Amino acid sequence: MNKANAEFIKSSLIIVGISVLGLLVRDTIGYQSIGFFYLLGVLAISFFSNIYLILGSALVSALLWDYFFILPYGTFFISKAEDMMMCISYFIAAGSTGVLTHRINSQKKKIERSEAKNLLLYSVSKCLTNEKDLQKALNSTIEHLTYIFQGNFFIVLAKNNELDFKDSIGIKFSLDENEKALADWVFKKNIEAGLHTNIIPDSDALYFPLKTVHNTLGVLGFIPRDGLFFNAEQIQTINVITREISLVLEREEAAKKIQKNQELEQREKLYQALFSSISHELKTPLTTIIGVISSLLSVTKNSNYQIKDELLGELQDSATKLNYVVDNLLDAARIEAHKIDLNLEVCDLEDLIHMIIAKNHNLLKNYDLIVEIKANMPLVKLDLKLFDQVLTNLILNAARYSKQYSRITIQTEFDTKSIYISINDCGCGIMEADKEKIIEK
Repeated sequence: MNKANAEFIKSSLIIVGISVLGLLVRDTIGYQSIGFFYLLGVLAISFFSNIYLILGSALVSALLWDYFFILPYGTFFISKAEDMMMCISYFIAAGSTGVLTHRINSQKKKIERSEAKNLLLYSVSKCLTNEKDLQKALNSTIEHLTYIFQGNFFIVLAKNNELDFKDSIGIKFSLDENEKALADWVFKKNIEAGLHTNIIPDSDALYFPLKTVHNTLGVLGFIPRDGLFFNAEQIQTINVITREISLVLEREEAAKKIQKNQELEQREKLYQALFSSISHELKTPLTTIIGVISSLLSVTKNSNYQIKDELLGELQDSATKLNYVVDNLLDAARIEAHKIDLNLEVCDLEDLIHMIIAKNHNLLKNYDLIVEIKANMPLVKLDLKLFDQVLTNLILNAARYSKQYSRITIQTEFDTKSIYISINDCGCGIMEADKEKIIEK
């Protein structure tokens, strides 16, 4: 039964009911009072019926009042002029009052729908703008829409210009191939289609494209409950919401592009700084090695063994520095590619520190090196190669930025939870503004 038939039946029952009641009390209360009953009935009808049914009810009730209650009974003839005027006045009053009441009620409903629409749009806009996590924002929006429209809403986003049904939002079931094909068609054509539209109206769902000025970012789908369908105003509201969602998605895409560009820019700066550093770190020992080899060849011819030994020591130092630079570069590349593995071994930290110092004796021989190892140091589990590299880098860094013959102190401390190794030098130090950049690449 459609809405129009239901309204007609209810209106008829009201008029018939008043007529039957009037016949029962006609001789008791008089025909004038029955006219007021009919007027109240028309007012009641005006709260749920359209204007045509209200005017029809006013006319029918006026005729029934004349036929059953105004003398002579059983005819539409009215003997008294005042009864004729009263009957006509009743029709005019009932019709105009009913129409006016209908319009007031309609305006009230329109205002209520407008308030509900604005509240929904505000709630959706708040969810999309206040929530920083896009996934949570879209899930919250879906929940609002599902609650208001009494149906299942879902969003299918696009990846690489194709809908990704595996990573959809709000779908708690699987769409069949026909529904997927329809959603994909809506995505490519930028036209709403599906249930209660001119395009495949027998579909299970109604689909709206999430489109922006530049492209389409996905599809919003709706599967109603209990045969519910949208009116034009509801469709308009959902179109506004799809635009809100599309703008948020576009903003997210733009933010990702900006972040990617910033990362590329930072990476480019990093590479430039890295190459500049590499050229310096590699060039210095290589220049020394080339010069030493040239001098060594000359010394060899003259058989000056004392100078030869000094040159060989200098050559070894430069080669060691060069080896450290290459090791650092290789390990940095492995760390960047997440391909570095830890080979943990139990070792004595005191022996390890002395071994590293002995290995770098030539590089540290011109400094006053003080080593203070805490007694009863516990054994530690670490990667010997990486720890060697870290400690060597720190010690050589202290030597590089300190004057020759200045003091470099290596100290250890430990408690029940941690072991501390500190390396102190007499170098120029780090400016306060640069300390935050120590852990940056």
